[in-house]
Amino acid sequence: MPSTRTRHFIDRLLAFFERNRYLKLFAAVAAGIILLATFKDSLFSLASLVALHSEASINAHEIAEIRKQVEQQKESVALVVRDANAAQHQLSDAKKLFDEAQGQLGALQTIVSEARRDVANIKSVAEFSVIVLAASNDDRTAFDKLLSIANAKGNDFQDIALRAALQIASADTFLSYPAPWETYGVDPKTASLDTFEEILSRVKPIEKPDVLETLWKQDRFSKFTRLQFLATTVQNTQSVSALKAACKLMDNEAHKKKNILLYELYWQWWLQEMQNYKK
Repeated sequence: MPSTRTRHFIDRLLAFFERNRYLKLFAAVAAGIILLATFKDSLFSLASLVALHSEASINAHEIAEIRKQVEQQKESVALVVRDANAAQHQLSDAKKLFDEAQGQLGALQTIVSEARRDVANIKSVAEFSVIVLAASNDDRTAFDKLLSIANAKGNDFQDIALRAALQIASADTFLSYPAPWETYGVDPKTASLDTFEEILSRVKPIEKPDVLETLWKQDRFSKFTRLQFLATTVQNTQSVSALKAACKLMDNEAHKKKNILLYELYWQWWLQEMQNYKK
């Protein structure tokens, strides 16, 4: 309860406002302005609080989304790390496989090299066998190749070639059969040297020695002519049997007592002695 003095002051103040209406109105307006300002500040503060709350809500939502993405990324990162580790192991395994493959490749290359050498050896043996077979079948060119191999030091087939050549030269491989003079309509007693040469080229290997022996017996030709024919045969014939027969007949004069491994000796002898037979 206000004191008497306070009530008296209020009454006087009210009486003052009653006498002065405009002042009363001013006071009311002023009071309203004060209240309005106070209310505006309150509204601003309230709006600020609402905005802060909304922003905080938004930030919280974003943080939640970020957290969710981080959680998801954690799984992805874990997968990447796991894949990286697996890739590392696979790379290590691949390196081991590569090293093993390199070793196998080296072994394979060695096998291939050995196979090539074996193939080369087989090819060489096959080629040599062809030469021996051809020389044994009256091929003069093959026989000369055989002699070259027999004289080639360091050749893998040197010894075999020498034995094969000796067998061809010393053995009575080529049997002598009478030449079919009647078949060719030729009489050897009257045939010219050109005819003898033609018949020699046409008859079989086993008939060639008879052609040369028949020529050697033709005294109607000079010894020089007959020896020249034989020497030319030694140099040019493609028949081993003719070569063998020519050397054998020339030895009647040369006295070398050599087989066809040294047929060059008969040619050289003739080059040295031919002038003596021209007399």
